[in-house]
Amino acid sequence: MTTVGVRIDRTGRLFFISYARPSGRNLGKEKQFYKDLSEDVGELQGREVGQYPGFMDFNMKPGTIWSPELLEAVGHCQVLIPLLSRSLTTSEWCAKEWHAFSLRSIQAQPDAPEIGSRFGSGILPVLWTPMNKTRLPKVIGTIQIFSPADPDLADLYEQHGIYGLTIEDKEAYRRVVWELAQQIDLLLETYHVVPGRPEVDKLLNIFEEPHR
Repeated sequence: MTTVGVRIDRTGRLFFISYARPSGRNLGKEKQFYKDLSEDVGELQGREVGQYPGFMDFNMKPGTIWSPELLEAVGHCQVLIPLLSRSLTTSEWCAKEWHAFSLRSIQAQPDAPEIGSRFGSGILPVLWTPMNKTRLPKVIGTIQIFSPADPDLADLYEQHGIYGLTIEDKEAYRRVVWELAQQIDLLLETYHVVPGRPEVDKLLNIFEEPHR
């Protein structure tokens, strides 16, 4: 990792949410999570109301071509947030989004805070549903998964995932989203992920590697 005199563009989209499209239900919970997280990150980043700082594709169906907007987002957003679920770990599309982001180099910000992000990557996976972490694909198992600092809140998050908290405990859900927004903000202050347009035909299903 090299230190360079560069600052991220505060006007661009800052985080990219990767998720497996559910079958047989609407995207209400995903859309609410995106809205809440965007508002929190936007507040921390000083965005005007309504200027969402993230990207989440609600229109593309698996197996379709990569749209210019999607290519731009996966090549320029600073933080990748995969919503971990069983469906995501078997999604070739999500695996290729992860691969595209992982090919970009990461640099330290020149004026990073003294106590920077505890996450050493621009990839910040979160538990969308409860997961057996020992059964995650190897590439996911090598990345630190987001968890709240408060032990009691972390236990609830591990038991239910963000999806479950929207049903079981809405107050805990909002606390988890707020802390996630704070970690995204700190990642933005600590690192700069160099933009780069992915070559789609070279992207791999990296979730097919052996599990942990």
